[in-house]
Amino acid sequence: MASDLFQLHINNKQSIDLNTSDIKELNLIKTAENTYHLIDGDASYTIEVVASDYNSRSYTLKINGQLQEVSIKNSLDLLIDKMGLTASTTKDVNVVNAPMPGQIISVEIKEGQEVDENDPILILEAMKMENVMLAPKSGVIKNIHVDTAQVVEKGQLLVEFE
Repeated sequence: MASDLFQLHINNKQSIDLNTSDIKELNLIKTAENTYHLIDGDASYTIEVVASDYNSRSYTLKINGQLQEVSIKNSLDLLIDKMGLTASTTKDVNVVNAPMPGQIISVEIKEGQEVDENDPILILEAMKMENVMLAPKSGVIKNIHVDTAQVVEKGQLLVEFE
């Protein structure tokens, strides 16, 4: 049976791949509320969980006195990333791309229009289903790159924000 793969991202700079057998080799001891002692071979670490967001699997840890931002991806997260299906979590997105091939059924916005996050901006028909495309953030529409009835490919630029 294959081991589950995990990927740790530390301070958005370093990435570490671990599998369940790697994790089983670690010696982790809880020493107090939110504080642990980790032994990995000859290395020893004191870890305090300062903040945690279980939904996004993001943690602020104090490791041997130094603050570290750590996010964890499991094998399903990694597969979704590999398939290109990752939903962007940043609100600094300035473009909307087609998530799949299809046909634009309706353009619900105009250039220069102010929209709120999650307002409908386009309707894309794909596989005989209508998909309402929502604004990823509040802002002003800079350019609309598609028209009603236009066929689009996955990843094609649809809308730009200012």
